[in-house]
Amino acid sequence: MTSNTRNEPKKTEPVETEAAKEVQHVMDIEARQGFRGVEVDPTPNSAYTIAGVLGGEPTPETDRGKRREVEGHLDELSKRP
Repeated sequence: MTSNTRNEPKKTEPVETEAAKEVQHVMDIEARQGFRGVEVDPTPNSAYTIAGVLGGEPTPETDRGKRREVEGHLDELSKRP
């Protein structure tokens, strides 16, 4: 029995273009940081855990100084092109 090559899809090698490299670079960054976009709240996630709350870690919701820090961070982000 012979193979029918007319019905088999052609195997092609992936093309490494500059656009493909840029997309992969962005996807790698997003995979490392665990989300897409810009982190708007620099407060560590640990501050929002039970241990963080009971330990008194400041959050923008509970501490005026931390709120000002986050507001300043957001102001800086809004100035980016």
